[in-house]
Amino acid sequence: MNSRIRVCFVLEGSYPFITGGVSSWVHDLIQGMPEIDFVLFSISPDNKQTLKYELPENVVEHKDIVLSEIKKSRKKIKGKIKTLKLIKKMHVDFKSKAHTDMDELLSGIPEGSYLYDDTVYSDIGWGMLGTANVKNNPMYPFSDYFWAWRSSHNMIFTVLGAEPPVADIYHAVSTGYAGLIALAAKIRHNKPFLLTEHGLYHKEREMELRKAQFIRGYQRDMWRSEEHTSELQSHS
Repeated sequence: MNSRIRVCFVLEGSYPFITGGVSSWVHDLIQGMPEIDFVLFSISPDNKQTLKYELPENVVEHKDIVLSEIKKSRKKIKGKIKTLKLIKKMHVDFKSKAHTDMDELLSGIPEGSYLYDDTVYSDIGWGMLGTANVKNNPMYPFSDYFWAWRSSHNMIFTVLGAEPPVADIYHAVSTGYAGLIALAAKIRHNKPFLLTEHGLYHKEREMELRKAQFIRGYQRDMWRSEEHTSELQSHS
């Protein structure tokens, strides 16, 4: 029986594909704890990245997901109508800054289940989209809002359905998508979730959005709201 502790690092845009302060910190920490097994769960923009570090011997597994990749569901949503209603309520809670019960939501979304189509092809999802468009996007065509919503939310659905490696502890080095994956693992597997924020993730993403000339005002607000919400969930 293996008695070694197994820690899963959840990493977005850093180790082991990108060099820098956070990556160096992770690499040094792993090397400094040879008695612990580490598994890496990295989040990447594409599948063409190459390793920038030689992984230490105590890195026993590395799994990578591409954030923009549309995955095929292996498992069915539990109580689809109830889950979709919870997603609708979650959006209302986000706007009012009310607490969202992620435990209840994730209980209906098992790992390996992705909500890409259910949220737009259902009556509940389509109604939610139509209402949000009228409220947030009165000056532009509905098609613009639809594709902006799909683009931003599909990444969240990829994250919520992600299947991280088995571990005793889930350690995210940022909020955002990495924080959501680690939070979901904590809830689903009843394991400790450790968050070390090495920068201000929300602020860094907000600066990137402000500089992007191709993003319209309402789209920028949508992305900013999602980034801020994921940050609050990671800290809750």
